[in-house]
This record gives sequence, C-alpha cells and structure tokens, in this order.
Amino acid sequence: MHDDNGFEPDEQAATRQEMVAAYVRRSKRKQGVGIRKAFLQQGGRGRHARPGPLAKLVRNGDHLALNAYLFARMLGSHDPWDVQLDSGVWVRALNLDLDDRKATAARGLVSKALRRLEDDKLITRSRAGRKSVVYPLHESGNGDPYSEISGERDDPYLQIPLIYWTNDWHRKLHLAGLAMLLIALDEQREFWLPADDVKKWYGISVSTANRGYAELEEHGLLASKYRKVRNELSADGVDRRLMRRLTGDFAKPTKRPKLEKIVADSTPEAGLPKVPRLRAV
Repeated sequence: MHDDNGFEPDEQAATRQEMVAAYVRRSKRKQGVGIRKAFLQQGGRGRHARPGPLAKLVRNGDHLALNAYLFARMLGSHDPWDVQLDSGVWVRALNLDLDDRKATAARGLVSKALRRLEDDKLITRSRAGRKSVVYPLHESGNGDPYSEISGERDDPYLQIPLIYWTNDWHRKLHLAGLAMLLIALDEQREFWLPADDVKKWYGISVSTANRGYAELEEHGLLASKYRKVRNELSADGVDRRLMRRLTGDFAKPTKRPKLEKIVADSTPEAGLPKVPRLRAV
C-alpha cells in the first residue's frame, strides 16, 4: 500500500495558454509590442513604395516563423533585447505540441523557422547550453543591429497589443488574418485600404488580403461600412468608400479633443480681478 506520508498530491501542469501568459508577464510590458513600420512596408505610399519582410513570410506561407518572430520581439523588452528559451518552450508557445508531431520533430520545426528568420536578417542566434539565444535585428531586414524605437516621426511603428498572446489569437488566426491584422494596426482607427492597394504597398496578394479581411470579420475583429466621401472630380461630387476599423480585442480608442488649460494672468490691471486666459495644450 502506498503511503504518501501526508504530502500534498501532485499539482496539474500549467496549460499552454497559462505558460504564454506567464511569459507575457515576465516581459514586464504594460500594453503592447512596438514593431517598426519597416517590417510591413518601406518607402512610403508613392512610386518608391516597397514591401517589408512581412511580404516574403506571407508569400512563403511561413506562419510559424512570423509568430516566432513576434513572440521573440514580445519577450525581448530591454537591452540587449535577447531571448533565451529552451526549445520545448518554443514548441508549446507556438502551439506545436497540440498535434501528433513528436517532440524532436517539433523542435526541429522551431529551429528551422528561426533559421529562416536569420536568413532574412531579422534575427541572429547563438546557444547558451540547451537554450537558444535569439537577438533581434532591425525590422527592415537590412541586417543592422536592433535599436530602441525612438517614437519620433522618422521612426514610425505599430503596436501589437499583448492580448494577441494572452487571448490566444496567435493560435486562432491563420496567416492571412494575421497579416491583415498587422497592417490594420498600422492604419488610422477608421481606414480605407482596398485589396489592390495592399498588394501595391505591402506586397500581399489581393486574394490573401481579401481572405485576411474576411477572417478578421469572422472573428469579430473588423467592422466595415460604405461611407460617402467628398470628391470634387466625381460626377456627383462624392465617392463611396468601404471604410474599415478594428473591433473587439484590437479596437483602437477614439481620439479625444485637445483640452484647454485655464491659466491665471500673472500681471492683472491694478484694481481689477484676475481674468483667466486660455492656452492650448
């Protein structure tokens, strides 16, 4: 007869989602992950526009490498921005242990995905014992070392909310939906971006863009509505545009109007009460 000598029974293992949430907390990030716009698109929206590294990942159907990259960028939250993880953590976090793949094969898939990111000059790698060490490079794929995003106008970026990980969207969204989510996060709260323009500016095919839009709508993450927009060159003076905005977990807040501060006049006329004047902030 087994005698446990009064010890408490074994606890259940943490689920994959609980593990991912623990790593999000460990990153100490408060809101989201900043990714430079150069990862999506470079050169503006004129004739010099060219796709960023995202286009190649989508064209190659490399959902695993894209999520591995986003996961590494989420975890590397301070200088030197490195991520040290056992291969088994990568396997669980990226949802590779939920099918019939053997552990060794799943680890191999992660290693190959990281190698492809390395070939695309998005990361560099080394080893620390059993753990792989991943260092990010500049999001443009030009091979430059990663540097902290300045937040200035000449260093534009989008922010991926942490809820992408904590609410399991990295598992729920297919590649097309993820690609269009990233692009939509880079847009204004309400935006007009036909699939033809997605192809022109981001290098994502029309069919993939439309499929991604549909997937986001299916998950309740995107709303759309036709709206009349003034156009002096149109026969009736307006155009009808299909406007879109993110909803649900990724909804962007409406912009608040600038407030006015009341500042007391420091040199009032003698004998007169102070009259507040307005100063915009």
